[in-house]
Amino acid sequence: GKLNGTQKNPHYLALYSAYALQIGLFYYFTETRNIKHIIPIVVAILLGLILSTSSRPTWIALFIAAFLCMLFLKDKIKNLALVLIILVPSILFFTNAWNFGGRLKELFINISSEERVVIWSDTWTMQKSSNNLQWLFGNGLDKFEENFKVFSRYHLEGNDFTIPHNSVLEVLYSSGLVGVGLFFIVYFFTSYHLIDIIKKSDKFKSLALLLFSMLIVNFFMGLITIKWFTHLNSYVLTAIIGLTIYIKSYYLQKK
Repeated sequence: GKLNGTQKNPHYLALYSAYALQIGLFYYFTETRNIKHIIPIVVAILLGLILSTSSRPTWIALFIAAFLCMLFLKDKIKNLALVLIILVPSILFFTNAWNFGGRLKELFINISSEERVVIWSDTWTMQKSSNNLQWLFGNGLDKFEENFKVFSRYHLEGNDFTIPHNSVLEVLYSSGLVGVGLFFIVYFFTSYHLIDIIKKSDKFKSLALLLFSMLIVNFFMGLITIKWFTHLNSYVLTAIIGLTIYIKSYYLQKK
């Protein structure tokens, strides 16, 4: 809970635990040595850690990633995966373990007045004040926090924000429509090539599924809560892109 401590921002702890959870599941289904038997214990601990952070964006991102990855599994495994995707959140919701059910009900009941929705609305109001050049190329990477104080309903309460908690709005205000275009190109083409590998390469299918799952979590966490222009986001994103390029290069060389 101290400055730069593990719990200073529980969303970062939840995010990297989610990445570790995905890697753990990857090793469970691909590993053949004795280490496989301890992986479920590690995965269970990581799941408990994610739940303990009360990071609803991470829960939602993992659910979306699991559902989309399920679509590329073989029918027998796909049916089992679908049951687990429905069963696990349902058990957590109805038992209210780690206040899972309570946090989700709170989100749905108060969605219109939820803090992020208010921030997004105020950010859009600020964005509309941009001139044509700013719409195209943005206002700069260091302008949001200071400029937002004039438009933020939370500023009068002494609560200021460094980001809009939405990667599209963040990139749009900082880098304009040009930046948003590049943003979507990065995610679209990385997803496109990973799906291509999943469909065409048995050797790399599992690894591509892992990278695709991590990319989805990275995208949706940025879309909901995590700052996009930060090393905490870019380290993982660039690793995913780099591995995708490597696999595609290796795959094409073998053709």
